Amino acid sequence: MEEITVTIDDSQELIEVTAVDGQESITATTLTVGDMRRDVYDSNGNGIVDMSEDTQLFGGFTLAFLQAFLLSRTNHTGTQLSSTISDFASAVSSLLPSEFTEVVTESGATRTLSASDNGKIIRYTNVGGCVVTIPDTLSEGFTCLHAQKDSTQVSFITSGSMVLVNADSHTMTAKQHAIACTLVEATNIVNLNGYTG
Repeated sequence: MEEITVTIDDSQELIEVTAVDGQESITATTLTVGDMRRDVYDSNGNGIVDMSEDTQLFGGFTLAFLQAFLLSRTNHTGTQLSSTISDFASAVSSLLPSEFTEVVTESGATRTLSASDNGKIIRYTNVGGCVVTIPDTLSEGFTCLHAQKDSTQVSFITSGSMVLVNADSHTMTAKQHAIACTLVEATNIVNLNGYTG
């Protein structure tokens, strides 16, 4: 891959281009009078350089090559604030399912998860707690958050071939205001994580 560094020194009206091609490097600096000086190529001082795309620059590079290289995002190694990228927020939002912002309340004593619960936050308000069944019909990648809003824990069981796993062998939320997550990490394997007990 070729690397090019362009340095513009307004005080000296000089442009320095360093090109690295494989193991060889070429460095050329405008040291001669009138060579790439601003008053020669930008006599109007408006920032518009009077060169054609075929203009030969340092090391045999053409203006067209430099423009293509500098504009290619594959050659950008720095960082950029997402707020400075046009349409970034709307593009990302369009990729996220709307369910990520949906909060639903479960006031019953039982609930069986379904595909439509993917990405939802479920608030459990039943005084006696709730038993949540996780069926083997849920696809890999299914994710759901569970918030225990009352004093009684929310417990999780499976049906069919689904297997529940947890780092500490827990099967329920820890206590009031705890939030747990169910993630189907592989076919018929659901991981219960978060504040569990």
